[in-house]
Amino acid sequence: MDFGQTSAYQIFRPVNLTITFPRPCRGCILQIERQALDINDTFHSCADINVEQFLQNTDQIQCSGNGRLTQSGCICSKYFIGDRCQYRTDCEDNSDCLNGQCVTDSRPGLIQKFCYCDFSFFGKNCEIQSNIQNLNDECFNYKNLVDRNSAMFKAYGIFNPDCFDQRKDLNHEDFVYSRLIGNNEIEIILDFNTTGWLAIGWRPLNLDLSCRLFPNAGASLVQSALEAPLHPMDCTDILVASVVEGRSRIQDMYTRDRSTPLQDSFLQGRISFSAAFGIERDGRTVVMFRRNIQSFEQTDHPLGNGRIHGIWAKSRDGSDELRWHGAKNRGPTVFEFVRT
Repeated sequence: MDFGQTSAYQIFRPVNLTITFPRPCRGCILQIERQALDINDTFHSCADINVEQFLQNTDQIQCSGNGRLTQSGCICSKYFIGDRCQYRTDCEDNSDCLNGQCVTDSRPGLIQKFCYCDFSFFGKNCEIQSNIQNLNDECFNYKNLVDRNSAMFKAYGIFNPDCFDQRKDLNHEDFVYSRLIGNNEIEIILDFNTTGWLAIGWRPLNLDLSCRLFPNAGASLVQSALEAPLHPMDCTDILVASVVEGRSRIQDMYTRDRSTPLQDSFLQGRISFSAAFGIERDGRTVVMFRRNIQSFEQTDHPLGNGRIHGIWAKSRDGSDELRWHGAKNRGPTVFEFVRT
């Protein structure tokens, strides 16, 4: 498969497939195409690859540069696993999760192990504690681990819907609540009918089409792609959250397109939340987070003033592992967290 020749293989169901290329090829492009009949669309995934006839027996080649090659195979460096040390981990064991536990993803993914945080903590290693000045606040139950049945918190003993300025009904079973905290901060509660992962995203309504060039501002797209209207997922600031055994993983993420969102830190950003809590109760997942209304880095978008474009999604099968949401468990919307 070289620059003048294309080889194609059709696969009609999920299988393990070994592909044999007719000859070595350096600097090739591998394109995987998936036809999604349920939404009448086609997805493409591309990678720059080298096709080699033989692999050198070096740490760099055999162990992905993330381990040491021995006669019995690769011994991976810390925070890498896999037979070729091809997967990364955020934690080796619970000691890496300062205020949480290390959980292993059951399916292959870029990151195979990550931290789920105790109530009120968040961050890659559960190193950040939510900054709440008034723990006796009558709107959210910060003491829910002790007092689960307070009549003050009408919604599942977790929060009081009457406190919030706005309530957005996404689909008659998933809701978004918001209220201003002081002059600069906003508190948002996601109340979703799921025990799997959930997400919301936002961006300005009239964001420039060139946003799709980030993070490679010097890159180029074919003109037709650059001029095409933004897809609801394009250039979106996203929160993704899940709860496992009473602990939560709440991520500040960004997506340039319809691919899986990336953590802000992957794009030289940082976690922008000042507080983050996640709870499962009565078959629902409730996530509360606080953030500055304004944004201060490219991986973030402001939450106001006025109307902003929004998206939402949740797991299609109740899984906590971030996978495709399916055709029905997602949608676009418009938020107005800060009214003008």
